[in-house]
Amino acid sequence: MNYMLMELLPVKVKMSKYSFVDFGSGKTYAFFGDVYYRYDNSSDKVDKGYPMRICDAWKGIWSYGIDACFWYDSNTAYFFRDNMYINFDVKKDTAKEGYPKAIKGNWPGMDFDSIDAAVKCPGRNAVYFFKGDKYYLYNMDKDKAEEGYPKLIGNEWKGIWKNGIDSVTTWTPVAGKLYFFKGNEYIRYDMKKDAAEPDFPKIISKGWPGIPDIAGI
Repeated sequence: MNYMLMELLPVKVKMSKYSFVDFGSGKTYAFFGDVYYRYDNSSDKVDKGYPMRICDAWKGIWSYGIDACFWYDSNTAYFFRDNMYINFDVKKDTAKEGYPKAIKGNWPGMDFDSIDAAVKCPGRNAVYFFKGDKYYLYNMDKDKAEEGYPKLIGNEWKGIWKNGIDSVTTWTPVAGKLYFFKGNEYIRYDMKKDAAEPDFPKIISKGWPGIPDIAGI
């Protein structure tokens, strides 16, 4: 375990989960408790000087306990905690005015009041939202969930944990893949083959150098 991380974390968030998001800028961010890691995609390791406190770098974002986040485009990312969400202006590096807002009622057709994980669908203007053992596909053009959802993870995502996930992200260096995370493990999912790749799950700390295991798992 990274003891620097343990010194930074207040007791109430020592037992937590990772929330990963690739910002499409050569960096992937892993949020944990009240800190975050910046992962350099080209060198395939955490940048020097991390972890850092969320409150020291992310203006208008909750200082701890981010449940989910996804990068939408070069100007927009979304963060979720409990029953609320924040629209984050990437270029201005701050939360947009009027946020946070309630999830319920602002994402039409989706009845989740909190989110475990979210990711923009590769090749489509749509987002996958995961909660417990279910997920939605949300059409951003129509601004509503697709018909026929929610669906069960276990029925649609071959090789992914059926009872829920902690996080999911794309990773710019590898096209056509999604990375699913749960506890100290991750799975790489091939979107073309519609199945998890062989030899997964693997340990996060071994596949993502510089990101430590979560204590107690």
